[in-house]
Amino acid sequence: MAPGANIGINQAGWLQFEPGAHAHIMAQHSSDEMQIILYRGRELVLYDAHRQMAFARRLTKEQAQVLVHNRRHSSCPLCKQALSESWAFVVEGYWETIRKVFSTSAAGEEETAAMAQLHSIAVGLLNTGYYARFFREERMLGSGSFGAVYLCTHMMDEIELGTFAVKKLALGDDANRLRQVVREVKALEKLRHMNVIDYKHSWLEIDRHSELCPYVPFLYILMEYCNYGSLENFIWPRNPGFIRGRSDNSKRARELTDELIWHFFHGMCSGLDHLHCRGILHMDLKPSNIMLHVDEMPETLPRPMLSDFGTCHIIGEGVSSEHGGYAMEFCPPERLETQEMGEKGDMWSAGLVLYAMCYGDLPYHSDDPMECRRQVMSHKVLPEPSNIAWQQRDERYWNVVCILTSRQPVARPSARECEVLAAQELARLALAPKSPMKSLGSPSMHPQMIMDSSLPQLQDGELN
Repeated sequence: MAPGANIGINQAGWLQFEPGAHAHIMAQHSSDEMQIILYRGRELVLYDAHRQMAFARRLTKEQAQVLVHNRRHSSCPLCKQALSESWAFVVEGYWETIRKVFSTSAAGEEETAAMAQLHSIAVGLLNTGYYARFFREERMLGSGSFGAVYLCTHMMDEIELGTFAVKKLALGDDANRLRQVVREVKALEKLRHMNVIDYKHSWLEIDRHSELCPYVPFLYILMEYCNYGSLENFIWPRNPGFIRGRSDNSKRARELTDELIWHFFHGMCSGLDHLHCRGILHMDLKPSNIMLHVDEMPETLPRPMLSDFGTCHIIGEGVSSEHGGYAMEFCPPERLETQEMGEKGDMWSAGLVLYAMCYGDLPYHSDDPMECRRQVMSHKVLPEPSNIAWQQRDERYWNVVCILTSRQPVARPSARECEVLAAQELARLALAPKSPMKSLGSPSMHPQMIMDSSLPQLQDGELN
């Protein structure tokens, strides 16, 4: 019998096996229908539809080689289901599918007792133990007023299935707060853009910050992991990095090339435009909330990705209790004066991010928040930087920064307009004669050297 002859596809798109046909896959998971719900390199996850079970398997080296040599018309060597040409995929609703096959019986005595004390949040909404069952926590990436973020590895049957970041947000027994936060998270889960962190899944568990704290409901938010740290650490790679109130921040800053500046600015504005077109304001844009990811393709620059939407605002949804708003040094003056919110507030912040990339400092900052607030509210026009970078930079940057920090929000360009401008500048640079790229005491930032081991080791950014 030809390989796969005893396997068919039903009308729902599920694999159908004749009795005993898939015994070579997993003896204890006999089923008439199975579907590949995740495929990544040599690892895959199969879903048993009848028994509501999911399990992972790793292909052998020989099986993987067969797939490589027969990519266009290949099928899974275990169950013969045809594979995508993209060579890695996750089906729609994957995380919800494995949640359904997971039992909440993993909760311990203390967690169970804490769940019994809940009055506002229904116990049925909790999936306590889901994180421990399907993830291995590696280390903390950062923490702030809106929770802590950890690096984690997705695991099933002791097989590693991908690296992610997970944010743990303590909610307490507050159904109203939960309702508002979940509404915003679900809106963010629908976003798909190469310059916006991908929100994968969210769920509730009973958890605690430490052994000294009580168990309360936590919202877990699973996100895409960026492998090259934050833009803040990229601009200020030398310890102690950017320090509020210090006048020597530019001396610790890396001098970015024109190509990198416009590349980062273009990606940032492209991501902002995607948010604004969907009625979402970021409201906390700053270098530490712009993560960088280096793709596997050779000679590519780090891709900027907007992250940390803890203070985002969905237009028409009202103001969330989570909204602390912008960091003071990136806060638009109208927000401090009238609590006004709008897309142009994000563009003010984008202008200051551009300022930081160009000049290695910020125009307004102080170790005293009230002094920084006074500086921002007294803004009319930006003071010219006094460092060396100011003398070397093209005046195009200063012109863009100045218009983005116009006192009147209506005078600031939109994210789409800035995205177009950055694309034009990148095209101009591509046609210009190449010249040696300079740096402030750091290695060349040519794309081929972007991952060179001689570069300062970038640390994960703070999420404050």
